[in-house]
Amino acid sequence: MRRFIGKRTMRAAMALAIGIVLSCGSKDTPAPVQFTDDENYLIDAYVRVKRAGSYTIERPTLAESLYVYLGAVTDSVRIAQAVVTLNAAPDRWLDVFQEIENRMRIELKRRELEKTGS
Repeated sequence: MRRFIGKRTMRAAMALAIGIVLSCGSKDTPAPVQFTDDENYLIDAYVRVKRAGSYTIERPTLAESLYVYLGAVTDSVRIAQAVVTLNAAPDRWLDVFQEIENRMRIELKRRELEKTGS
């Protein structure tokens, strides 16, 4: 009799676990965040600077020339305006940071593929 109760308990626990997993997975995925042109510019500029910084150890001359180039072509006024706008709606910063992480992840994968020649 004990063995039968153990199997029933195990089946009930499995059914409960499956129900929880299915209920959690049925939520709608949130719509992708739409960024303003200035927010996109800020995100792109940040990724470009981080990319230049990634060459600092391997190729310091290249990194320095990229920093000089980015300093010349980056619109700092536009970035400042984007920051002011984001500070007025601080919740947007989280979306911006997440997008920066996503783009940095994509950039890292791209660089790894370039190194392996795939």
